[in-house]
Amino acid sequence: MIESPVMKEFAEKIGQEIRVAVIVEALKARFGKAANQVEAQVRPFVNEEQLVRLHRFAVVCPSVEAFQDRLQSEPPRPADAAKGKRRKPKS
Repeated sequence: MIESPVMKEFAEKIGQEIRVAVIVEALKARFGKAANQVEAQVRPFVNEEQLVRLHRFAVVCPSVEAFQDRLQSEPPRPADAAKGKRRKPKS
């Protein structure tokens, strides 16, 4: 398989867009239309590790406001900020 930098970047961008959509859908499922305002606030987040944390919080947070507070307390990081730093698997 040929590893093209363009294809890799495209795949990363698609993955980021899917993660954002999943976060927003989780919030919509839990809080209805009140979650519509959050999508624009989540879009700047491109770091995979942050998006995973935000998704986990989206499924347990007590309110849309609590989720927005989390967004304010954790500013977006660059997409590659965590590259090369794999977490150890849980035993």
